[in-house]
Amino acid sequence: MKGLFLLLLIIQSFALANGKVKSGPHEIDLDVLEFIRTNYYASVENEDLVEEIEKFIVRNFSSDKEKYPNLILAYIAALQSVKSKHAFWPFTKLEYFNQSMELFKNVISKEPNSLEIRFLRFAILHHVPGFLGHATERQEDANIIVRLLLLKDYSSISEDIQQGIAEFLIKSKRLLLFQEKRITDNFVLALND
Repeated sequence: MKGLFLLLLIIQSFALANGKVKSGPHEIDLDVLEFIRTNYYASVENEDLVEEIEKFIVRNFSSDKEKYPNLILAYIAALQSVKSKHAFWPFTKLEYFNQSMELFKNVISKEPNSLEIRFLRFAILHHVPGFLGHATERQEDANIIVRLLLLKDYSSISEDIQQGIAEFLIKSKRLLLFQEKRITDNFVLALND
């Protein structure tokens, strides 16, 4: 639960000075995005929020998912994973999870260098058992997240937030040794939890 709270704080803080977040050719109002982010992380423990978020997205972006910004589609993919977590029947769990991964695959193909989208999928895959076969995607996300963090481009994601992502990566124990060294050499990390 402590890790989930850290994720919530990290993602909740993604912000641009103009109140907009860029996702592909779209701009997303920061207040709308923060509602989705905050409630998404809360939905991991409270499944009733999933439907509320889905309705909120339709109200704010229409019912035509083809018109959604990539970042919103990534949150829809993430919500499918939450449905998987809360589903009772194993087949239903697997069906939701597979839908989530397919949508993430499509979104990432459109916006492969989005730190937030990659981090969303990585955070989900971090908790997924290896027998489901997504170790390749998890490592790909880790590799790209490390590369993006080392750019130290704070134009859309602040230094504090990137440091929080770096801490999550180190705590996940999913990095290769050279990646862990590069992160620890470039960030001052608070790893005492």
